[in-house]
Amino acid sequence: MNDGGRVFISSKREDVWHRLVGDAYERWSFNAISDDGREVVCISFYDHCPLSPRYYSNDLRRVPVVEFLYSVGGKAVASAFREYSQAAFSEKQNGYGIGPNNFRSSSADYGTGQLISIDLPISGGENVTAELEWLTVEEEKFIRDGDVGDVANVVTPRADVSGRLIVTGKRENTFHFRGTGCHSHDIIRGSVMDERSQFSGCAHFSDTTLLFMFGRDTSLLLITSDGARELSLQVEKVSWQRNRYGMKHPREVRFTADDGTSLVVRPSTTIMSAVSTIRSRTEFELTESGKQAKLANGLTFYTSPRRLRHSVLRFFSGLGISVDDQRSLTAVP
Repeated sequence: MNDGGRVFISSKREDVWHRLVGDAYERWSFNAISDDGREVVCISFYDHCPLSPRYYSNDLRRVPVVEFLYSVGGKAVASAFREYSQAAFSEKQNGYGIGPNNFRSSSADYGTGQLISIDLPISGGENVTAELEWLTVEEEKFIRDGDVGDVANVVTPRADVSGRLIVTGKRENTFHFRGTGCHSHDIIRGSVMDERSQFSGCAHFSDTTLLFMFGRDTSLLLITSDGARELSLQVEKVSWQRNRYGMKHPREVRFTADDGTSLVVRPSTTIMSAVSTIRSRTEFELTESGKQAKLANGLTFYTSPRRLRHSVLRFFSGLGISVDDQRSLTAVP
């Protein structure tokens, strides 16, 4: 199904730092949406970030990045994309960290999961700190044997997410979040300089967690309490639109599978838009064979890393990035 591309797995054993070199990279993502669909939290830790202009340099210097987004009603309350020096990515007790930011496994009487700590500067001279917990509901759902190359490891397909975020600056604002999310770990062993655009997303229904990817591979992973099944999708229709940077991205995509399952993905609210990436709050409509259609709000992520091969677009992309160690800027070609 993958034809040398990217495949789904769900393996806690593989949720470790593989210490990749060259253009290869790993990304640990923690995404969640509130029960009413208004609030969104997206956190990513990169050991080497292909969305950075420095990724395309020739000095083999790796670019760790922490990306953070908290949105309410489609409006960003706190957003950060911060680069660190190569040495900043480190192994911590039960987890990993980049600068003052980290994620780590935790267990308590009420369950197991991941704790995430964030401390990042944001625009306007403000700062965001956050302590959030991804409490595991489902994990270890889709194991593959042998070497599978590039993977989207959905370590925790479903988690109860809660925590507190504090924005400080001219005044202090505190936000409390509660919702449903997932934790995934992308392991990409080759360069993305020539990789096609990738559209992916996740939604949580009352009885099913849905994950899809559309790009070099087009697959659907459906996870329930009984297990998981993967379907190969065919694209029936794609409607496109452009963001303010001229990047074409999906407005609606309709998929079908051989067993009669159909999926409609409609990004409804853009919560982050950049030169090569877009995150959206999205409406999902899933119809399994012989069953009624069901709806859910979820999240989608569209990325087109090839755009950053153009020096002008790399320049504009870099304008939205803060750098912890200014010496890393010397790596820009």
